[in-house]
Amino acid sequence: MRSHSATMNDHTFYSDQLFQRLRRFGWVMTGHPEMTERALKTMIDDSQTADRNPPIDQNIELKLFCRALDKFETMLSGAGEIQLLSTRRVQLPGILQDLRALPIIERIAVALLGVEKFSPAEASQISGRPASVLEGSLNAASDKISLSQGLAEALNAFSRSMAG
Repeated sequence: MRSHSATMNDHTFYSDQLFQRLRRFGWVMTGHPEMTERALKTMIDDSQTADRNPPIDQNIELKLFCRALDKFETMLSGAGEIQLLSTRRVQLPGILQDLRALPIIERIAVALLGVEKFSPAEASQISGRPASVLEGSLNAASDKISLSQGLAEALNAFSRSMAG
C-alpha cells in the first residue's frame, strides 16, 4: 500500500483513502484537526504494537474505525492525555463548528452513517451502540443542523486546505 501522508509516512500499511476517512471521522468527532492527528498517531502506534501478526480475514476497516472511535471518545472525555504538538489555530468550516455542539452520540451517528456511509449494522459494530439508537441520533442531528449543507464537500475542501 501507499504511504498516506508526509507526517505519518512511517505507517505505510494504511492506504491514503482509509487514513483520510479516519481523519474526516476525527474532525467530525473532535472538531480539532491537531487533536485528531495526535489521536490517530497514537492509535496507529498502539495498533502496530498489538498487531504484529494481525489475522488476515478480519475487516481491518471496521477494526480501525472502532479503535479510532475509542481514542476520540477517550480524548473527548478528558481521560486520555493528548498533547498538541503546535498551537496553530485552524478555522473550521461552519458545518464542522455546528457539529461540535451536538452530543457525542449524534456526532458518532453523523460520522459513521452520514459521512462514512457505513451500514447501521457496521456502525453499531464500530460504536458498540444499537443500530436503532444510531439511526435515531442521525435523525435528531438532522433536526438540529442542516446536514444537506454539503458535509462531505466541506470535509473534502477542509482536507485540501490542510494539505496545502
